[in-house]
Amino acid sequence: MTVVILKKDMAKLGSLGDQVKVKGGYARNFLLPYGFAVEATRKNVKQIEHEKRMLEKEIRTLEAAAQVKKGKIEKMTLEFTKKSSESGKLFGSVTNRDIEIALTERGVSIDRRNVTPAHVKLVGKSTVEVKLFKAIKATINVNIIPEYIVEEKTEEVAQEATNEETVNEEIVNEEVVEETTTETEGE
Repeated sequence: MTVVILKKDMAKLGSLGDQVKVKGGYARNFLLPYGFAVEATRKNVKQIEHEKRMLEKEIRTLEAAAQVKKGKIEKMTLEFTKKSSESGKLFGSVTNRDIEIALTERGVSIDRRNVTPAHVKLVGKSTVEVKLFKAIKATINVNIIPEYIVEEKTEEVAQEATNEETVNEEIVNEEVVEETTTETEGE
């Protein structure tokens, strides 16, 4: 058995700065080479304690920044206009990427992987949760405004009818030109 000091939190083993006993092969082949732990010597114990104090200061700073960001985010309402059916179901969805882009445009940067749920598929108001730091989470109000496809299809049908009329006029004009050229050739 070998005693090592963990340099980072390890599931089922311990957290930063803990001295743990592990099998020699596990320490030699995994923990030490990958930098997850160091041998338990007096020098290393002091070094890890110092790193732990520095990390605690950094964590307090990050928590304060996350609280400020949470305050900004929770005041916002993000609005998206998406194509949908008349029943209110979206064709596609508002994704975590859409939310990330909208927040970035407003000066708040987040990681889209921390947005829950990842897809919003219904028209109307809903809430989305963003994990900012450890247990600090912010709730964003999302409003999805429907853009009905039925209106667009009506416009498309009118456009197609106009196109058909233009094509028919061109065909008629071509027939008139052909008749005129045939008549002039026959004379």
